[in-house]
Amino acid sequence: MRVITFLLLIFIMFGQLYAQEIRSDSLEIKRKIAFSDGKYFKPTKQIRKAYRQHVLHNTSDYFSPTIQKVSKSDFLKDSAYVKYFKNAAYEYSVRKIKLNRKIITGSIIIAGLVALPFVVVKGLNSLLSDVRSTR
Repeated sequence: MRVITFLLLIFIMFGQLYAQEIRSDSLEIKRKIAFSDGKYFKPTKQIRKAYRQHVLHNTSDYFSPTIQKVSKSDFLKDSAYVKYFKNAAYEYSVRKIKLNRKIITGSIIIAGLVALPFVVVKGLNSLLSDVRSTR
C-alpha cells in the first residue's frame, strides 16, 4: 500500500512539474526588444570604414542606441538593454555590409561573364581580318 501511495505521489508531483508554465524574466524580454530595435540600425560610412580596417567591435559607440532608434526611451538608461542593442546593431550591420559586398562582387562577375563573349568574338574577327589581309 505504501508503494502505491509513493508511486501515486511521484506521478502527481511530475504531473505538476510538467504543467507549470515557464515565465520569461525581464532580461529576456529586454533582449527580444533590443534585437527587434537593432534590426533597423543602418551602418554609416564610418562604420563601413571601421569594418574594412578591422577595428569594429560590438561594444563600440557606433552602435549606441538613440531616442530615434529605440521603441521605448526608458530603455536608454538600462545597461542590459544598451548591451543587447549594441550586439544586435553590430550583428545586423555586419550582415548588411557582407551582403552588399556579395551583391557588388556578384554584379562584377556577371558583367564580366556577359562581356566575355563579345570580347572573344571581337578578337576573333580582328584575327580573321588580319589573316584575310595577308593572303
